[in-house]
Amino acid sequence: MVLATFRTVEFAINWANWSGLLISISSISAVNSSLEEIAKGVEENQQLITTISNAMDEQRIGAEENMKVSTMLSDALLKVNELAKQQKEYASNLGKTIEGVVANSQSVWLVIQEGGQTMTTLLESVDVVKDMVRQNRSAAEKMETQINRFVIN
Repeated sequence: MVLATFRTVEFAINWANWSGLLISISSISAVNSSLEEIAKGVEENQQLITTISNAMDEQRIGAEENMKVSTMLSDALLKVNELAKQQKEYASNLGKTIEGVVANSQSVWLVIQEGGQTMTTLLESVDVVKDMVRQNRSAAEKMETQINRFVIN
């Protein structure tokens, strides 16, 4: 770029000499200095544009990574939400099952209590029957003794 600028100045000087105009050395020096400043500014602008472009690329890459992470996070949150719903349903079902077990346990306990009372009543009845059998034996023995007295020989 600078080389092209110097050639332009050289062409301008030659043109001025050919047309018969007198250009002073200080004017040429001032023009050359100005052109060098312009060339330097253009290079700085190119570096700045390159820096801005690189920064924009980095921001784009960062934004893409942020989108990927956001998508992954969103998917993970949806899965966690679904699992929480399932766990809530499982917990509810478990609670109902436990309530059923407790109710059945109470029923079994009542049956055991009733069975115990029935067994006690049955044992008491057996004792009564035993006593009656003893009394009947005793009565039968007495009757047999009485009958044997009246037996005709």
